[in-house]
Amino acid sequence: MTACLQCEPGTYQPEEGQDSCNVCGAGSYSSNVLSCELCPVSEYCETGVSVGTRCPVGFTTNALGAKSKSECGCYAGEYEVLDESGNRSCVQCDSNSMVCTEAVLNVVDLPLAPGYCERLPIPLVLSSQLTICG
Repeated sequence: MTACLQCEPGTYQPEEGQDSCNVCGAGSYSSNVLSCELCPVSEYCETGVSVGTRCPVGFTTNALGAKSKSECGCYAGEYEVLDESGNRSCVQCDSNSMVCTEAVLNVVDLPLAPGYCERLPIPLVLSSQLTICG
């Protein structure tokens, strides 16, 4: 008779007495070696982790199960911009002209109020401005 295998953090056995462990895929984690759970909001989980990694301060995810840091973005009511050095930051939406009811919006995906257009500076694009209309 074979001895039961003890699973390492980030892996699990769905049934007792197995001779191998399964690895949790990206977007999930295993802290109890019995199953994988979806990564919580404001965290992301790469393959084979036992706990999620928090998004940077001021950032969140749009839902459970984020797989990488790139899924972290601004909270609802804000949108994400990049400065000349590529640093990410969040800017408060103008409630008169912007529709920012969802989290994880960037300046390109930002919906504006119907009939409103705005020219926004985009530092990392060849064109120095972008016109967005609602």
